Amino acid sequence: MDEPLSKGTVKSWHREEGWGSIQIEGVVEECFAHFSCIVQRENEILELVPGEKVRLAWHKAQQDEFTIVADYVERS
Repeated sequence: MDEPLSKGTVKSWHREEGWGSIQIEGVVEECFAHFSCIVQRENEILELVPGEKVRLAWHKAQQDEFTIVADYVERS
């Protein structure tokens, strides 16, 4: 990754559907996150927990009601 990762907090996670939202520090809008962008460590499930701190790379894009989409998410 060329750019530094942003810090964020998981706001919601829809386990059955495999997606959720992240509040990025210093950004007003919430970010859409899909399970496929989560960095998996050994024996970890590809899901996030509300309140969990993460680091992420993201870009501006429309996904349902979101205007920001995560490209890469790792647990802090």
